[in-house]
Amino acid sequence: MTLPTLVRLTSSRPGVPAGEAVVLSATVTVLGKEDSDPSGQVSFRAGNRVLGRAPVGPAGVAVLSGVLLPAGFHALIATYDGDELHAGAASVPLPQAVLAPGLPVVVAVAAPRVSSEGVTLEVELLEAASGRLAQDAEGEVVFVSGDREVARAPVRGGHARVVVPEPPPGPLEAHFGGSADHAPGRGLLEAGA
Repeated sequence: MTLPTLVRLTSSRPGVPAGEAVVLSATVTVLGKEDSDPSGQVSFRAGNRVLGRAPVGPAGVAVLSGVLLPAGFHALIATYDGDELHAGAASVPLPQAVLAPGLPVVVAVAAPRVSSEGVTLEVELLEAASGRLAQDAEGEVVFVSGDREVARAPVRGGHARVVVPEPPPGPLEAHFGGSADHAPGRGLLEAGA
């Protein structure tokens, strides 16, 4: 009769940008008998796709390094084959997110406009490849002059706009923090432009 086992799967990084590898670790625990060390192999899968196999080492741990997955969400499973003394078992699915790279944007900073309301600071986020307005861009733009933050504005429809009481003291930079679909970027408007 073989001893029952339990498999616990972990990832070095539950969310990772596309193109970056993760390390998967499966810990095989023997139930009911602490002095029994499992041996054999663990298979690591994403759905039906086998990612690789690794031997069970000290403390019942099998490690698979350098795992590259395509962008998307994956349910990873580790399956212990068992050996002559230990029954095979599979882990519960482990969610693994692989984030697609954000589309590059150009942060176009408009010259500040003075009105009776104050000074309007405005940017447009443009798709770098086409030059079109990135209408689905979301997030926030931070306006900076020198080493001082001047204002923050939410991005709506590819635009960010805010009114401040006085003109920035020097060159105006706009920093877009990025979003799920768009890469971070920055734009600069020289003083006097």
